[in-house]
Amino acid sequence: KAWFVSDAVTYQYTENDLLVLISGSGETTSPVAIAQKAKKIGGKIAVLTGNPESTIGKLSDIIIKVEGKRKDLATSQKTLAPYTSLLDISTLAILDSIGGVLMEILGVTEEDIDKRHATIE
Repeated sequence: KAWFVSDAVTYQYTENDLLVLISGSGETTSPVAIAQKAKKIGGKIAVLTGNPESTIGKLSDIIIKVEGKRKDLATSQKTLAPYTSLLDISTLAILDSIGGVLMEILGVTEEDIDKRHATIE
């Protein structure tokens, strides 16, 4: 099962859990604080980042380096997608692919996922 860190109904993070963070720079204040707390608790941390040598990278057990325009370098990088980060687009593709593989491994269908989706938003 998966939860968002900031949701009021999120379960307690334990040493048996995996925290997945996304930070282009690896230095964004909120994810750094979350990673530091998770490290103290003892669970695993995975990060998708353009900067593996960052604070979050050093705290993480799993690092997926994502190439692309980072928000912290936005003014110095030219792109054909000026209103979004290529790192964001790449991260979406990577996580969508991981989700598809997990669905296959766990025998979960799109219909199963639809049954868990909110009907009142």
